[in-house]
Amino acid sequence: MWRKLSPEEQGEKLLLNQSKRGIARTIRHLLSPYLMKSSPLVAKLGDLTKLVSALQSGQLGSVRVVSIKVPGNFVFVAENDLVHIGPVVRQIVIRPQLMPDVIRVHHRVHRCIAQTRPAVRHAFDKLTKCGTLALGAEIFASETEKKLVPHTCKVRPCPSCGHRATLLWQRDRWCALPDIPYVGIVFTMPDLLWPIFRQNRHLLHGLPKLGAAVIGQWAKLKYGVRLPIMVIPHTFGGRLNFNTHLHVLISGGGLQESEGRWVNSLVFDERNDKSKMMRMWRFAVIAYLRAALEANVLTSDLSHKKLRARLKKQYERWWSIDIDHFASKGHFLRYAGRYVRRPPIAQYRFTKITDREVRFWTKDKVQKRRVSVSYTPEEFVAILAEHVLDRYRHAIRYFGLLAPGTKARTSAAVFALLGQPTRPRPRRLGWAFSLRRDFGVDPLTDRLGKPMRWVGRLKSRV
Repeated sequence: MWRKLSPEEQGEKLLLNQSKRGIARTIRHLLSPYLMKSSPLVAKLGDLTKLVSALQSGQLGSVRVVSIKVPGNFVFVAENDLVHIGPVVRQIVIRPQLMPDVIRVHHRVHRCIAQTRPAVRHAFDKLTKCGTLALGAEIFASETEKKLVPHTCKVRPCPSCGHRATLLWQRDRWCALPDIPYVGIVFTMPDLLWPIFRQNRHLLHGLPKLGAAVIGQWAKLKYGVRLPIMVIPHTFGGRLNFNTHLHVLISGGGLQESEGRWVNSLVFDERNDKSKMMRMWRFAVIAYLRAALEANVLTSDLSHKKLRARLKKQYERWWSIDIDHFASKGHFLRYAGRYVRRPPIAQYRFTKITDREVRFWTKDKVQKRRVSVSYTPEEFVAILAEHVLDRYRHAIRYFGLLAPGTKARTSAAVFALLGQPTRPRPRRLGWAFSLRRDFGVDPLTDRLGKPMRWVGRLKSRV
């Protein structure tokens, strides 16, 4: 079979096989927390009351308790059940003198066990109080007037705070990135795989690293270079449906570390390279799900047999990948800003909001026109909640030359190879400056035009 292949087909197979090894290492690293082997329990955890009694009576010297993160809540389970639940967040050894702390943790854990994820409740609670005194305020005063400036929520679903965060991010990236062409790649997957990641949000967080591994392997094997890579994971479509995909933003050139030079132009062939990256991405996602299934960390409404059959069928079909080229850094940042920190839906798309209906328009890509979408308020909130990131999860992930551990070592070298001066990180713009620039209003002057000074702070009631 190998001899019957043309040289181009042989090269493509070699590239795919070599990339599979690199992607497999990434998958093992992503699933390693789920496969941790730990020492056996002194006593199996069941009822916390029995555990407390056993410790206080001296029947047990100590017992290991593991805090497990699962979609939507935290629970305490036995260590031998780890592979059936999720990744280890932290391990603590409980002794009799620590019982008050354990009970407080236990109550805190059970308050979080509900159908709605804690991250959603936290985000929506702050969003509804954005710009009100419930979040606290800064107090400014002049000789004749006092003013309260309420704090904002700064959560991702907030349109106002998200817009300001996007502007600050674009300003920061403008100074950190060199002036070179850039490329945007959109990795999608079949809609039959979306419900799997919807039910297993802990697996959803590994997709950015898989996407970066695919691009990194392609660039390394074809050009021998490393790229600055930014990955923006998305879970929503135009109708706010759960649609898992990645926006991968890379440079049009790369650093060849073996020779210490910058390769100016990477060629992205629409037919060959697009097909190769599609096959690599398809292998990465399917292999990731199969490994999670074998490790018993993937839950589904389907049986294991039917789920394996679905994964096999999706592996044999074509997946869609889109590649866009940006001639300038400004164009690149404007494109990225549409996806970085904005909420799933813009405010101008709403056409009707009542106690019974929420209606907005979206673009139908098949009919190529605007269509109206309607939900009840309860349905709309439930759908919007699915796209709120879990707490401490980043909306933007950096890999390659932009990875936190690499950027400090290579950034100056990249700018030097390109013959461009490095730029210091810009000073963060204050809220008062932003109001003056965008709305022409100076919030730090009173009605007589006299300056106001800060005199205190009103504490948050949240």
